[in-house]
Amino acid sequence: MNNRPFCYGGPYEQQIASALANIDANMCVQNSMLGGYIERTDRKIKELEKNKKRKRISDNICVLQDGTINLLEIYDNGDKIAVPFIVNIRGGWEVYRLKFEKINADEEYFAIAFRNSSTWIVGKCKKSTQTGLYNYFIQSGVKFNIQISQNRIKQALYMEFAPQIENATQTWTLTELAGWRNGKFMSAEDFPFSIRQDFPKLPIMQKKFERLQKTDDLQDYLRIFSKLNGSKEKILFQEVIVWGLLSSVFAQEGIKLSVCLNLVFLQESIKPIFSKLLQVFNRNRTEVVYADWTTRQVRESLIMCNDEILIVDACQTLGNVYQKQKGKEHVEKIKKKVCEDKTRFFDIDRDIDCALVVFNTEILQGNVINIFVAEELLEDVSSVEELLNGKCVEVFLDCLVRFVENNFETIRRIIRKNRTSCKDNRFGLLKATWQILCLFWQGEGIDLCRELFLPDEIAWEKYVSEMVEDDVIDVFIHMFRKEIPNVLVLRRNRYVTYDEKTIYFDDSWLFVPTKVLNEMLKCSGLLSEKRNILYFLRKNENLKCDCEGLSKKVQIGNERREFYIISRSLFDKPGMPSIVDLGGIKN
Repeated sequence: MNNRPFCYGGPYEQQIASALANIDANMCVQNSMLGGYIERTDRKIKELEKNKKRKRISDNICVLQDGTINLLEIYDNGDKIAVPFIVNIRGGWEVYRLKFEKINADEEYFAIAFRNSSTWIVGKCKKSTQTGLYNYFIQSGVKFNIQISQNRIKQALYMEFAPQIENATQTWTLTELAGWRNGKFMSAEDFPFSIRQDFPKLPIMQKKFERLQKTDDLQDYLRIFSKLNGSKEKILFQEVIVWGLLSSVFAQEGIKLSVCLNLVFLQESIKPIFSKLLQVFNRNRTEVVYADWTTRQVRESLIMCNDEILIVDACQTLGNVYQKQKGKEHVEKIKKKVCEDKTRFFDIDRDIDCALVVFNTEILQGNVINIFVAEELLEDVSSVEELLNGKCVEVFLDCLVRFVENNFETIRRIIRKNRTSCKDNRFGLLKATWQILCLFWQGEGIDLCRELFLPDEIAWEKYVSEMVEDDVIDVFIHMFRKEIPNVLVLRRNRYVTYDEKTIYFDDSWLFVPTKVLNEMLKCSGLLSEKRNILYFLRKNENLKCDCEGLSKKVQIGNERREFYIISRSLFDKPGMPSIVDLGGIKN
């Protein structure tokens, strides 16, 4: 029996068979694809079911091999996933406890320093909580992955850093004071860490020192001293600036700054000139310690001091007797704290390495160099003020600091040599400082002694000898009685006319023209002591003068001129001829 389809084996049958074969092949491919899809879908469903049950059990901060700081998420099913945590810092870190040697810190502080970044975190140990650490990191400029919630960041920081802070054994001693450290002069500009919340108020952070990197105004700086009348003043005002800048260097080499300058102002109006000249740091504003401040205020200023000049203003014109006495006591305590070794005045354990300059209306005794200051100390007050309003002092300070940095060992040898060669450290200080100054100016091509008309050999002993009031007055009386026979002396009355070379008198006073007294003192070699003499005369009410200054304008004939009005009783002693009888011509 024949069961084949109609026309089987013909062209039509072959076409049908080919179509059926293609359909079968497509079905196989589709079945395979469907099976794969179903399999993948099953796996995804199982994974979703698994992840739905997975729970994150901890977050740990870790550093990957490429330096990125990640947050490692650990799940209860054993999975670990690292996601970026800190995005602007790479590398590891060190945790320190901060150590303070020069100030008394009331709290404990920590620091986190990243090895590959200048970013650092500092704060109080007691605030190393979740919120505290997070705030410290944010304030320091650390940026976190914004995809991570703030609560997770806080928890991760606390879990990582709180134990490290608690158990930190490494200590970090910061530069606390401005001044010299390892042969470099440090100031606020050199301190690597900015001021921030919960950081101790270190003195160095408040001491700004201007670096100008030029020498153009050095000649103007010398012009200031060329306008000072008196070799002693020219030398000491230059020296005290070096004392201040190199205080700690002198101390390290065994020379304590045991002497201070006491500027006795006979005219207080010129005080600003000397604060502008002498101040080392923060020269954009005047920084002076006032003697009538509270003990706490004085202490805060002393703690800040190092390698600078501490200016104490004791020129008190107001206040009751108690306040004035308190001011004097503060001056004495400050003097002892700065100029003596190992004292605990103002509850400060460390020695204060600085130079001390007191603005005063009275002389001081002890290790003090008294300098009497009036307008006549300066040849031209206005020109000195103009020079100080420029940048010549800042230029000198910067040039001197760079000179010392470049010649640090030479400077130390000079100090050491003078310490061993001088039995009295005061002489060693004066001589070493002058040698340093001369060496500095030689490097600038200037002979300091020739430039300021100073002697090549300086009698340093006279600079530190104590001033005895009775001796000064006795010398002046002797000089005046010796010189007055060379001067015309006339009684002051309504008929007399003015002559600039004549001394006038009445029953109680001598009226001495300023030029006449200058010439008398010059002839006896006492012109340099003029201010000292007039100060003691005024103190003992033997000199009649204006509230400001030492002379007074008086009408003689038709002219009103400046005179030194000196009591006749100063010269008229029992058994001695009257001072007016010694004069050249009497009327």
